[in-house]
Amino acid sequence: MSALLIYLIKSSLYLTLLYGFFWLAMRKVTFFRLNRWMLLIGTVVCMLLPFHTVSVEETGAIQAPMLSLNEWLVEVPDALPVAEEATPQPLVMDKSVDESGRLDFLHILFAIYLIGALYCIFYVGHSLKRMWQVIESFPKVWQNGYWLVVVPDRIASFCWNRYVVISEEDFWMHPSVLVHEEAHQRKHHSWDLILFSVVAILHWFNPLVWMVKKELQLIHEYEADNEVLRQGIDASEYQLLLIQKAVGPKLYSMANSFNQHKLKNRITMMHQEKSNSWGRLKWLMVVPVVAGAMFAFAQPEDMGNLASYKAYFQEAVRKQNLSMVETGNVHSFNVSYDNRIFFKNEEIASRKDIKRALAPILEKIRTSSEKEMHCLGVSYEAAANEKALCSYLKEIKEAYEEEDITPLVFISEPSYADAEGVKRYYGIEISFPDKKMPPLRNFTEQELKDAVKQVASASVNDEYVRVGFRATKNQKMENVNEVRRMLKNLYHPQEVIFRQTVWKE
Repeated sequence: MSALLIYLIKSSLYLTLLYGFFWLAMRKVTFFRLNRWMLLIGTVVCMLLPFHTVSVEETGAIQAPMLSLNEWLVEVPDALPVAEEATPQPLVMDKSVDESGRLDFLHILFAIYLIGALYCIFYVGHSLKRMWQVIESFPKVWQNGYWLVVVPDRIASFCWNRYVVISEEDFWMHPSVLVHEEAHQRKHHSWDLILFSVVAILHWFNPLVWMVKKELQLIHEYEADNEVLRQGIDASEYQLLLIQKAVGPKLYSMANSFNQHKLKNRITMMHQEKSNSWGRLKWLMVVPVVAGAMFAFAQPEDMGNLASYKAYFQEAVRKQNLSMVETGNVHSFNVSYDNRIFFKNEEIASRKDIKRALAPILEKIRTSSEKEMHCLGVSYEAAANEKALCSYLKEIKEAYEEEDITPLVFISEPSYADAEGVKRYYGIEISFPDKKMPPLRNFTEQELKDAVKQVASASVNDEYVRVGFRATKNQKMENVNEVRRMLKNLYHPQEVIFRQTVWKE
């Protein structure tokens, strides 16, 4: 259900951009065939684009709305649990999302969508049934690649697939009507309407889809009218016939009927001069527009998780015959608490430089004998961001794979720095909204104690203190709970109210 809603949102925006561009820039030009095919191809592309996800290393403000919506629809927010402990101070937490309320809203939204889609299916099916009843009720004659159905009653002539239905009066007195409907049949306009009916059923809530469906039918009429005039039929007489037929009802939404609406547009287009050929290039402008939408829908690159990388490298090591090794060289790769990268104790500027740094080692592996081993030892501090660490391991994995070398990589357990100068609680931020103090982020234990003492001395008579608490999404829970316990124990006996949020690095 959530996946369907996300697909509809993305495809609807793509279609809105495409149709909005057509409506503003191409609706009044005489490139009938080009406009028709661009709308058809563009619609199919817009329906398929949501299945292709663009990945970016770092997401920005432009991706934030869609990422938030995707997270709200798909993921259950990870609440940071609080350890149960016997303490006289109550703990109050604000819940930003109520999961049951979210699911109820999604079910209601889906029910409304389903009702609308079912109604559209019924409407289209009813139209097809009425057309088929007319086609089956009268004799058919095969000619020029289609079935001609001449109806003695006065009906609005129409074309559907390989059937041209025309009233007896129009067949004998108005040959231009038959020419018009034959043009619809030769150009296979019925298939266009089938495609757009499917799109309209899926996106019935988007008014622009219905508007462009009518515009496509109008393009069909432009093409058919143009074909009639090319046959040498007098334009004035044909336009007068259009006016006479315009008063008739349009009975079939799924057919190309002779008495389509927007008669003024059709007559105006017959008199309009052909547009400049260079105007066709305006369609190229839609490419950067859609590309911008794809970038707005971009998802952060999937870096995997630490456990999967450990399993991958352990399996690679297990497959190698290390009993033959006589000499070994270990090359160190370290990640600090603040996610800086060190290779052989020299800092690497960025993640993109990892492969370049590993190149000499990989060259030695290719040229060394089987009895000489070159392995990579990866170590990291516990406070390092797991997402950043996984991105580095991904670069290491790809570097070995690109050279077709089985990786001999050993990942050590995280190191915990006890030195007071190290920011042990990296990725955690606390703030005191009621106090004139800057937020405390990436702090040591002593820095936390000093900050709490300062707040306590400034609020001796306060009944409670508000503490803003934020943590990176992949922060270790033992660190989170430890900081929360310290806050409650240090600030005594007043009540501590936590306002908790999660930020993404």
